Formats: sequence, structure tokens, C-alpha cells
Amino acid sequence: MVVKKFFCSALILLFLVCSNFSVDATLSQMVCLNQGLGWDAGGLSKITEKMCSLTDEGFIRCFENVTSVRNKIEDVVVVSDSNPFLGIIGSYLACWYYKNSSVLKPLLVVNSNGLNSKQTSFIDSYNKNSSVLFLGEKKQGCSFFDFEIAGSVRNISLNAAVHAFKKSSSVMIIPYDFEMYNLSLMAAPLASYLNIPILIYDDNAEDVEKTCCSLNATTAYVVGDVSIDLKNVHLIISLRDEKETQDMVLTVVKKIFGVINYIALTNSADIKKTNVADSFSYKLRCHIQNLKLVLLGKTLNIKGSGLKTFGFNIPEGVNRILLKATVNDSNRLGPTLGDINPVLSLYLYAPHGNLVGFSNSLAYKENTALMETISCNFSGNYTLQISLFHGLKGGFFSQRGFSFVNRDVEIIVNISTLTSINNPDVPNVSMVSGYIASAHGGVVIAGGHFGLN
Repeated sequence: MVVKKFFCSALILLFLVCSNFSVDATLSQMVCLNQGLGWDAGGLSKITEKMCSLTDEGFIRCFENVTSVRNKIEDVVVVSDSNPFLGIIGSYLACWYYKNSSVLKPLLVVNSNGLNSKQTSFIDSYNKNSSVLFLGEKKQGCSFFDFEIAGSVRNISLNAAVHAFKKSSSVMIIPYDFEMYNLSLMAAPLASYLNIPILIYDDNAEDVEKTCCSLNATTAYVVGDVSIDLKNVHLIISLRDEKETQDMVLTVVKKIFGVINYIALTNSADIKKTNVADSFSYKLRCHIQNLKLVLLGKTLNIKGSGLKTFGFNIPEGVNRILLKATVNDSNRLGPTLGDINPVLSLYLYAPHGNLVGFSNSLAYKENTALMETISCNFSGNYTLQISLFHGLKGGFFSQRGFSFVNRDVEIIVNISTLTSINNPDVPNVSMVSGYIASAHGGVVIAGGHFGLN
């Protein structure tokens, strides 16, 4: 492989939770280790007696005995992208099943700037009187949210549970461990199907126990290799690894829906940041002046050329290439052609002359073209060709038309040398996989080894 586009940590439909990743791996890479949290509480024999791995039949009995009473909560759930575990908490808040019915609320993910215009527009169109629940750090000057649960992620999980439930005979406990994040993702739909809250354990056994007492919980589904003693919890069902977790989720899906026809496939390593060893960028400028006619499918340049060519060097190793070209609108010369915008195209050629990247302004935005790709151990002199067309082109039996351009174009070239070929382009998309799977009555398959070329 010479050059590859950032891979998608995608939600396949089956649903690939889509998080564009670099190179020949997708769905957010990396190795997810099932390392457990130790709990030094003494009386380990008591804890062991409580813990069990159930057969399908035993689990169904537990499942049928789950009782929970929910509080009325807000219409829309919004979580910050600052921590992927907030998406796991949001999944059971926005989607749950009980008896023979279900409830599905919108779950939105926001960055540090809060809701964008499209999200606020969606909320207004969803229900103009919608109330909004927000999980995460408070946004200064943002009064859009009707109820906010802030603080550390573990405290948010406990407060969210009490906010959503009057009581629940069962709870799910997940470790605040990024190495076991994939396991928590796979277990998340189970909380929606059982209609139980998710509590995060992070050396806070006392607080978890208080929350369990507040909810009258007597059963806990514990994800990962966590040993914890909860006085009023009489049964701890251990989901120690992917097999135990997936078996449990599959059992309840078959019990509720009778069939498994939806899979949310995600790469749980999209929570890892891109590791950049070195990076440099520079600007290029050119002026394109061209008058051309297109007659009988052939192009005739009357003046100048609509093409400009540049060369640049790519070093050894894995390199991310980002090219952005913009037509300068301030020095427009010649006809405006009404609402017709110029079409700016980028062509990237590897040292051997093969086309390895293409983009144009129709795929990005007016007057601007963006290209992003990866060079994997293929150094050398690359060629960038820029094409600018501003005019009309059409025809039924043969093409005909014209183009007139007299514009400046600015190109930004950024080359980043990466320490790994597996890097997220859009991080944290996996955090919504539990919500998407449970909304469709499916399961999550999560792992750092997934990849799409």
C-alpha cells in the first residue's frame, strides 16, 4: 500500500461507528487489554461467593426479576465529547426497554463550544418545547440546558443514575479503565435492555455502595476483572471478558427480540490521540489565467492554462498529507457568471506517477478544496496539480462550453510524520455505539484490531 485515506472508525450499517482513522485500520485502532482493577477490601471469599457466571437459563430468571422505576427526565440527552465514558452513560439515559415497549430520546454529542447551529435547529424541530439534559463540564455562558450533571465522570455516573431512577433492583458497574473501554462499550446495550443504570467504578466503592442503597439495588452486573464488595447487593454477576459480556447481551437480545439482526461494529481505540512525531507546513501561491472553449468534447485553450503544478518532498515513514487550496475572492477579475462558482480541483501524484489523491471544491465548500491522505513508507517527490474551471459545460451528444478564470489560488501544505499508522481522524465516535446498537435492538462488537483500508 502506498497511500491510504484515513480509515473510518465507522458504524457499519450493520452499523459501523464511523470515525475516520488513518491508514490500514479502521474503527479506531489500538490494542485493548483486559487488565482488571484490583479491590483491596478484605473478605475476598465473601466476594467470590457472591460472584457468578450465569447460564442462559439462570440469566433469564434474573432478567425477568429486574424491576425498576424511572423518573421523568428531559426530552433530549446531550453529552460532552471530552470523555468517551459519557457516551456510555448517555446510552441508557436516552434508550431503554420495559415490558413490551421502549423509549428512545435523541442523544447528541457536543464539543467544548457547546451545541452548534445544526444541533439547536434539530432540537427545535424535534420539539420546540424540548427540555435538555447535559452531562459534562459546564459551558460558560450557555443557558440552553435545562439540567446539568457536571463533575468527574464517576460522579456524573452516580448522579445520573439517581436522576433517572427512583429505584432499580439491578445496576451495572463498569471500570473507569481506558484499556477496558471496549468491554464497557459491548456491555452498554445490556443496561438499556434491562432498564438499569450504569455506575462507574474508580476507587469509589463507598459512593457506589451508597448509590446502590439509594436505588434499592440487590444485583450488580460487574464488567471487567473488578472485585468489589457491596453490602446490600446479594448477587454480583461477573462479565469478565468479551465472551461473557457478549453471551449475556446476545441472550437478552434473543429473549426480547427473538432474533439478532443488527450489529454496531466500532473500533474502541478511536479515543487515542494522534501521535505526531514531527510536523511542518508552508504556503504556496499561484495565479491562474485561462480562457478555454470546449467543442465537440475537445478542450481548446485560447489563453493560458487552467492547470498549475507544484512538487514537494515526503520524508521516510508514515506521513499524513493535508492539502488545502483556496481561490482568492478579493482579486476577482473577469465575468462573475452570476451564481456560478469556480470549481477548484486537486490531483496528487506519487513519485512513480500514479494518481494517489483527488479532491475538488464541490466535495468541500465554495472556492476551497481539501485533500487528506496517508503516505506509508513511500518517500520521494510528490506532484500536486491544481485545476480551476469557471464557466459552463454541457451537451447531449458531445461536450461543449467555456471557462474564463483570472484568479489567485493559495495552497497550504501540511506534512505530519506519525509514530503509528493507526490514528483517529475523528476521535471518540465509538462513544455512541452503545446507543445506536440498543436503539436498533442489536449488539456492539468493539475492538482495537478492526480496520478498513
